[in-house]
Amino acid sequence: MAGGGEVLTTAQAAELLQVSVDTLLDMPVPFVPVGGGRKRPRRRYLRSTLLEWLKRREAPAELHHHPRRHAS
Repeated sequence: MAGGGEVLTTAQAAELLQVSVDTLLDMPVPFVPVGGGRKRPRRRYLRSTLLEWLKRREAPAELHHHPRRHAS
């Protein structure tokens, strides 16, 4: 597949998000289950969904960033 609907493996998704595979698996990232059972589900990620998820996560941090206040 080409474009925004590209399907990524866990390793590819972790690389895109610049995190380790273990970190990715602990993150609340939307994925598509493609089998493998309950204990070790196989996951695939859509590039467009990951990029949208990343934008939504970063936007509130930028909007609500306040300089650290020092006690006087």
